Amino acid sequence: MRNALSAHAEEAYQEAGPERSRRIVERMFKSLTDTFSDPRGVRRPTSVQELAAICEAPVLDVIEVVEIFRRPGRTFLMPPPKVQLDSRSIIDLSHESLMRCWTRLIAWAEEERLAATRYVRLAQAASWFEEGSAGLWRNPELEIGLRWKRENNPSQAWAARYNSQFASALDFLNRSEQERDRIEAEREKERRGKLWLAWTIASALGVLLLAALSLYFFAQRETARAEANLKLAKKAVDESLSSAGRQQAREASDPPQLEQFRHELLIKAQEFYSNFLAKQSGNDPEFRAESALVHSKLGDINRLLEKHEDAVAQYSYAIGGLENLHREAPDNPEYRQALAYVHNWLGETLRLWSEETHNQPDKRSGALNEYDSALRLQQALHEEQPQNAKYQQELARTYYNRGILHFDAGDSKASESDFHQAVQLLEPLVTIEKVPSQAEVDENPPAHDLARAYNDLGTLLRAEGHLAEAQDFSERAIRIQKDLTKKAPDNWEYRVELATYYNNLALLLVEKGDVEMARQYNHEALDSIEDLITPPPSMESDRAKTHMLYHLLGPTQHPEFHVLYKNLGDEYVSLAREYFNAGSPDAARVAIETLGGVLPQIAEPERGRLTKAYQDLEKELQESKKKGK
Repeated sequence: MRNALSAHAEEAYQEAGPERSRRIVERMFKSLTDTFSDPRGVRRPTSVQELAAICEAPVLDVIEVVEIFRRPGRTFLMPPPKVQLDSRSIIDLSHESLMRCWTRLIAWAEEERLAATRYVRLAQAASWFEEGSAGLWRNPELEIGLRWKRENNPSQAWAARYNSQFASALDFLNRSEQERDRIEAEREKERRGKLWLAWTIASALGVLLLAALSLYFFAQRETARAEANLKLAKKAVDESLSSAGRQQAREASDPPQLEQFRHELLIKAQEFYSNFLAKQSGNDPEFRAESALVHSKLGDINRLLEKHEDAVAQYSYAIGGLENLHREAPDNPEYRQALAYVHNWLGETLRLWSEETHNQPDKRSGALNEYDSALRLQQALHEEQPQNAKYQQELARTYYNRGILHFDAGDSKASESDFHQAVQLLEPLVTIEKVPSQAEVDENPPAHDLARAYNDLGTLLRAEGHLAEAQDFSERAIRIQKDLTKKAPDNWEYRVELATYYNNLALLLVEKGDVEMARQYNHEALDSIEDLITPPPSMESDRAKTHMLYHLLGPTQHPEFHVLYKNLGDEYVSLAREYFNAGSPDAARVAIETLGGVLPQIAEPERGRLTKAYQDLEKELQESKKKGK
């Protein structure tokens, strides 16, 4: 009987004919069926006039459709066929069994319930906003509301059945969208402003830096060093468009030119993935998995663009999709690996966001929960396939990331435990004497992660006073990083991190009292950094000729490497203030003294500006000493 009734109703639906008439049928039956106030479904008698308003159709068209469903032999709708219909006639389901049996009506009723629920939620939010007890919507609520509006195209007549504040609700939704667009426009404007400032500063560097820029963008016309820069640019392109490559582990910045190039490529990749999602449809596992991975990629892109809120939203979408797939196919390792990946990098996004917002507890707690979720999945995968090096490295990386979170929160014990876990997982994957292959370099070899873990563990142990053990880990990090740099000498990131490791070890040796060895490692760090900023050989001749002409024109007011020392001076000022804020006046004193040493190498007017900053910092240092006494 159930199937017969559904088939009979479906026959009447098919008889409705054109798409417009079928649309009237759908809206009419949704209006006559109420699953919002009672999930079991109850009838809702409605006048022809009201149905016409809800269906946005003439009264005669609505009556024509009603007649199809109440003709003799069907009687799905009341009143009976013998009753003449007009705009005041009340239309009702002949029996509630139609709601239980007609498959299409069951689906319509559920759609109506969801649409009504979202509208009521929107109307309530609008009411709270008018009262001043709540703000405008943001994503993901805003995106859900906008999708509801697009898919349902609601009208005043339809909305009045659930909440009379239709105009207020739509105004609230529109204002929320406008506010979101305004914020995004301001952020884009701010980003463009920062970019413009960066290029303005770069233009002041003169002929030397302009020539260096031309080497990056026209590398094929230059020497072998320029060709290496071109390969580096190509590598940056590959990394920027890949969500699963080395970019996930990047810590050091690239040269400014490549950073801008990377930013532009990420924007283009973001547009591509967003358009991809908008054009796809389907419900099979393969499509849903692809959609979840695209959301994950968009999360990666927004994270790299430092759009933390958007990254969190995209990662959350990815997690929702992957969790559903995991529930349906719990033994599929690819779903679990991808889900762990998203949890880990959502945790990393929240950790970085927390740093920018002065370690907000909610974001730090959220990051910890995400790391824990990733670790549960990765630990299970590692136990199931202990020989899978990829699973083992990903597990180690999550421990390493969580260790950084604990360190930032001041939990040294938990941080040390996580770093040790990462080291124990990575060491079997690395033979320190072995130089990695080029393929391993491109894929971020385990040795790179191990060097970072060693370095951070050494930094932690130094802070706890375990200097001998800290020195051992720092030296291990340097050995690995030197091997990586030897294999890939043009890898900017390897060279920057090696300089950092040298200087960290120098600081540790100062604390141990071995000043001579500290000088050696500090010298290595300075050599590494200066080598990174040294102009290419093709520029040395131009630089020499430019300074010859400058000296010929008159007294020298522009010391050699003035810009370099000016930038150093600005950094010393920033470091001194940072140390003061952290309650470390001794460290601030060292930064101030170093600033004084570079002032003679700086030309006016920058020398005057930095001299004033130096005097202010000296005064602040003296005041801190008085307070200490």
